[in-house]
Amino acid sequence: MRRAILTVLWLGACAATPAASQDDYDLANALADRGWFDLAEELFQGIQNTASLQPDKRAEGAYGLARIKSMQAERETDPKKKAVIYDGAINAMREFITAHPNHRRRNEAYSDIGYLYQQKGKSLMSDHAKSDQAEAAFGEAEKLFLELISSLKGKRPERPEMDGGGRKPAGFDEKMAAFEDWEQRMMFAKYNYGISLFSHAETYRDKPEKFDEMKRILEDMVKYFEEDFMWDFEQYILAYDAFIYMGRAYQLLAETARGAQLAKAEDYWKKCFNFIGKAKSLMAEKSLRANEGVREVALRATYYEMKARTAYGETRKGGAAAKQFIEAAKLAEDLLKYYPNARVDEMGRIIRIEQGRAYFKAGQIDKGRKVLEEIKKECPDTPLADTAIEIISEFVGDTDIGVLVAYADSMLDTGGVKIFTAIAKYRRALTSIRRREDEPFIPHCWYRLGECYFELDRYWEAAAACSMLEKAPYVGTPLGGKAALHKLASLQKIKDLTKQKPDADAYATFLDWATNKYPKEVGGRGIRQSALELEKEGREKAAADKYGNEFEQAAQKWLTLAKDPGSPFYGEALFTAGLDWYFHARELSKAAKTESDGMKASGVSQKAMEQFSAYLAWYRRQPLKDDKYLVHNAVGAIQISMAIHLNSKFTKDPKAGAEAALKISETLDKEFPSGDPVNLMKMFTMRIEAKLDLDRVEEAGEDIKALETRYEKSGLGMDSYVRALVLMALAFEKQAARIQAADPQKAETFMVRSGNYYYKVFLLDQNQFKSAKLDVIAGMLYRIADQKMKQAQKTGDKSLAAEAVTSFDQARDLYQQFRLTTASTLTPEQDTQILSRIITCTLQAGKFGEARKLIEEITGRDPERRRGWAWAALADSYIIEARPMPPSAQRVDLFKKADQIFAELISRLQGVKRDENFWELTYKRAEVLFEYAPEELLKFFQIMDVKGYGQTWDDGTWGFKEKFESLRAKLNARTGGGQK
Repeated sequence: MRRAILTVLWLGACAATPAASQDDYDLANALADRGWFDLAEELFQGIQNTASLQPDKRAEGAYGLARIKSMQAERETDPKKKAVIYDGAINAMREFITAHPNHRRRNEAYSDIGYLYQQKGKSLMSDHAKSDQAEAAFGEAEKLFLELISSLKGKRPERPEMDGGGRKPAGFDEKMAAFEDWEQRMMFAKYNYGISLFSHAETYRDKPEKFDEMKRILEDMVKYFEEDFMWDFEQYILAYDAFIYMGRAYQLLAETARGAQLAKAEDYWKKCFNFIGKAKSLMAEKSLRANEGVREVALRATYYEMKARTAYGETRKGGAAAKQFIEAAKLAEDLLKYYPNARVDEMGRIIRIEQGRAYFKAGQIDKGRKVLEEIKKECPDTPLADTAIEIISEFVGDTDIGVLVAYADSMLDTGGVKIFTAIAKYRRALTSIRRREDEPFIPHCWYRLGECYFELDRYWEAAAACSMLEKAPYVGTPLGGKAALHKLASLQKIKDLTKQKPDADAYATFLDWATNKYPKEVGGRGIRQSALELEKEGREKAAADKYGNEFEQAAQKWLTLAKDPGSPFYGEALFTAGLDWYFHARELSKAAKTESDGMKASGVSQKAMEQFSAYLAWYRRQPLKDDKYLVHNAVGAIQISMAIHLNSKFTKDPKAGAEAALKISETLDKEFPSGDPVNLMKMFTMRIEAKLDLDRVEEAGEDIKALETRYEKSGLGMDSYVRALVLMALAFEKQAARIQAADPQKAETFMVRSGNYYYKVFLLDQNQFKSAKLDVIAGMLYRIADQKMKQAQKTGDKSLAAEAVTSFDQARDLYQQFRLTTASTLTPEQDTQILSRIITCTLQAGKFGEARKLIEEITGRDPERRRGWAWAALADSYIIEARPMPPSAQRVDLFKKADQIFAELISRLQGVKRDENFWELTYKRAEVLFEYAPEELLKFFQIMDVKGYGQTWDDGTWGFKEKFESLRAKLNARTGGGQK
């Protein structure tokens, strides 16, 4: 299906229009944001290699490819590799600037380089030995942004002014667009400079010897924002994000105040809350809350104010401290009143976690635990759930050992520095056990402590911890066997490290004992270790694009362990053999040069599926299926098997592969109700992909409803949900193209359905489509809304009218976003057209106040009524509002206002050629007269007949002749008149 996505996209790219290239660029950018780098690279390379595009448009592809490198740097987790990848990304951006010195994305590329230097500095600062390199990186970022600001200052265009009569002189709109474009570039450059200062200062937070330097940088930052940023840009949402950073800067100053500066701490806290409060004040205005940017700022401001209130509370005592903690918790309650959907949003959940922590600190244990238990339940086996468990364990761990141990387990599974936290928690649990019902946690804690110490290469402590399971009642149990293997591995490490006879003797003695007590565990241990070492070697080679047969050898090792169903490694061996066969198949596929090579890769992938099938059969026979490790492997077995079936390199018959992928995953919901929700979302998306491969589009549509319900319930797996929506939208687009010639009406229906899916994508992530695609989707929704509304008015169908209103609402949102993101490239005529559509959609959606506000922004600057379309829109607003009203003076007044506008607009066209605009305004005025002054309409028809227009009207050119005669017939029916 991935190939199908690209096929549809390239159909658009073949047209090679600037809009199409921009559309591909925006979609590629969105794919890269989601980590789908292979898809994004193909699109960017396509733009770069399309010869029919202008050179500056082809350069967009080069910039996109450079930006992918910066995203890959962001995602790298290895600190050593991270700095190297940052340098590669910086060089790619510099190469783009050198190759295209006058490109419109030059400033963006400079901003990207500055941001990459900041991130590189943060990464290096974690290594004390590289602090000088980190300082140099921060310095490069600050220098670059200052150079960018200086460069922009020299290119400042003149801001145009109205003439003395309040009218626009010639070229006003073009000059204003150029000025606003420059202003926004300057705003981002100054914003980035301020943030680069904050990022630099923040790295000193835990370095007391650097507090003076941090103070100097933060003071420079807030001074810069107040004097050189806010004064010019406070009308932009971005300025409110800068307010948050200013608040955070004052929090840092307050927290690190020492000596003589301590007296200023209270003033710093006040300024902290004042600036963050300014950012948060945006959401107090009801008319602004629908704006996505406002919502994002409100979430960030709430989060940082909660953190600041909690930190401030920790500097207080007694009731004063509790007051701050309760205030922090209340901030979350207030936010959720404004944005109820934030409850399942990731940032909203993070805020709820801070709310739970604040309740605990305030002593309101029940409230805190309730909030955090909800998070645990909503997103199990995620970092959010781990954090919730951590906070609960911190406050109730002494009385609820299960919570404490669960958190320690999650920390050990996370690995890295978290292992030290796990050790502390296991030891705390062991010293806190008092009740008989908690005693089963004792062997678990000792065994896991052994694992912790072994991971940290502390082998003597690992052996000592595992020794605790060598006595009754633990000896002879499965956990005792695992502990024996860990101790054996630890003693072997000690023997190899010291090369001392006493250590070698200790290893030999324990090996004899363990072999006697746990023959199967010890017998399989060496084979397992050998397989793991082969896998490690295979991964290292693959990372360097060198392929061998290590995974094949490892699979064979596991298969020897899988021969004995009584082996403690049996289940692990079944699954891991399949995993290694899969990795080996991927290596063969990448290195394949002939059809025979490809067939060999396909054959190995079949071996992988056979092993996964064997593992699933074994898993389903187990009496207890709630073991996280077993469930994780079972879900993985299904997921990888589906991937093999859907991969054209491994499956000769794509249709058969899609059917097989559906069959193997048909019991997901029932079988894994507590499985990892993110992985399950991926697999449900793969099922949709398989159904689309089989042209079962309607069935896939039903599945996506279930996917939507699952996403709305958990708030997890947005990447998969968005991917599924895009796949559905593309599928309907494809169907529409296929039947366009044979059945244009049905094709239009398919395009509308495609548009509805794209609209859902837009609501989830507005970065997915920013240009031409957005305009096309808005146009589709607008057309269908118009058709529905006309049909509803003709038939009186209220449900159809409600559907039309929804479609108008959606179209308006898309047009607004389109206008916002393309403001600098639209001509005045294009902007006028889009604005008129926005106004029409807003009116049809019944939002008269909002529509009139838009209209009056234009008509207020046009006393001479030169912009007739805006005045006509104002008249339309009166008509749409008045028509459904019962008879009243207010209704008549609204129609009169519309009539006056139409009359004046028509009078301006007298003596001018009677074009479509003339007849449309005339007909609209006739409709208004029919509503409130039928006697005047009667006179209108008489005059038109006398002048000779009543016989010909527009000669049927624009369809008004039929409309006028239909209105005349309705008037006769109402008045009993004899008009012909």
